[in-house]
Amino acid sequence: MRRAAAERITALLRGPARSAAMSTRGAGSGGARWASGRTESGERKEGHERTAPRITRKEMLALVQSVKITPIDHNLAVEHLGFGTARFRLRVEQDNLRPGGTVSGPILFTLTDLVAWSVVCTLKGRSAMSVTTSVSIDFLSKPKPENDLIAVGETLKNGKRLVVSRVSIFSDGRMDWPVAHATVTYSVPPTPKL
Repeated sequence: MRRAAAERITALLRGPARSAAMSTRGAGSGGARWASGRTESGERKEGHERTAPRITRKEMLALVQSVKITPIDHNLAVEHLGFGTARFRLRVEQDNLRPGGTVSGPILFTLTDLVAWSVVCTLKGRSAMSVTTSVSIDFLSKPKPENDLIAVGETLKNGKRLVVSRVSIFSDGRMDWPVAHATVTYSVPPTPKL
């Protein structure tokens, strides 16, 4: 199981060209969902996985920048969005450091939360009213302050009202070991019925 998770994170770090195994992962358990790909008897048709995110990188960056409480939005780049996945890059500045020359915990937490929110938006569309309900974050190693931070998020569960994701943050140049790892749960408001 660890090897499969490591392979998915490695695929996300490489870029938008994701492996076929990743795009169809967990079709029935919260990963990619089937989109109008059923026969009359209810069986799934081949090749009908939803792989396109429901929000673009440009729309997501604009949404992040519209939230006035994020202290890192001007240094943030959305590198990749896939259905249920996201990769952000944060340029670390002197203001992001705490005494001892390391990136402060609140900056790592904010980056984690933004990546998890973007994972929700790739699944549900522009979801400004989604809220964080639970976060468990582990700070694993000291990031190099001169390197960018790269945060990778993926869906663990895509439920009707809750989305659970995993976020790993790496220091650019040291992609073999994360500096932080988190599990984040978002509550998604119900869509109004018309």
